[in-house]
Amino acid sequence: MFFALILKRGLPGVYGDIPRLTSDVAEKFSFDYDVAEEFANWFANDAYELVGGAVDFFEIDMYDTDQCARLIPWLDVQIQRSDMPDDIRRLFVKLREFAGRAVELGTGVVIEL
Repeated sequence: MFFALILKRGLPGVYGDIPRLTSDVAEKFSFDYDVAEEFANWFANDAYELVGGAVDFFEIDMYDTDQCARLIPWLDVQIQRSDMPDDIRRLFVKLREFAGRAVELGTGVVIEL
């Protein structure tokens, strides 16, 4: 389970729009299986409504620059929720960081759960 910040624009996709995620084209942040399902519960439905990304447990999807830009305000609100478990908040914070950097770079973020 991971988030991957795409570092370069215009890469050919090998799985839909998702490029080969080698260390020279993506910065990865991995996390354990035991939090992935809970993260999906906190993230998937709302993210789908906001940006149309369809990632869910045992899936992979790429969020492009525009989708990342639309996710950022929602992520900011979610990070402040008092009922969010700390391990899930840590993932939201990292995803927020990657989404912000993706907007700056004009790239995207891949999520695999």
